[in-house]
Amino acid sequence: MLRLRASRPAVAGPLPSAAHHLSPAFELDLTEVAPGGDAVGRRDDGLVVFVPGGVPGDRVAVRLLSRQRSYARGELLRVVSPGPERVEAACPLAMPQPGQTAAACGGCPLMAL
Repeated sequence: MLRLRASRPAVAGPLPSAAHHLSPAFELDLTEVAPGGDAVGRRDDGLVVFVPGGVPGDRVAVRLLSRQRSYARGELLRVVSPGPERVEAACPLAMPQPGQTAAACGGCPLMAL
């Protein structure tokens, strides 16, 4: 007897290159810090988004870089309104630059706190 398996929707993994550049930006309120230093926010649809360079309390513009079933990784496009805990990083290499998902040196992911 032949058994057919139901296929799962293809939502896991990196977004295709074209989708990465065309994925719509959205605003997100960041609420906490995950182990490793990424800020965490939750979209209105419940999706958890990890955002390098964000600080809890920030409202940020984000674009998704990859998506799994229960979470996604986002790129910080800009800080719409800084949270009360945000400070100016002492080192210009401490924060991810536009188009990067990590700081240039990788040594101080929490320097903006």
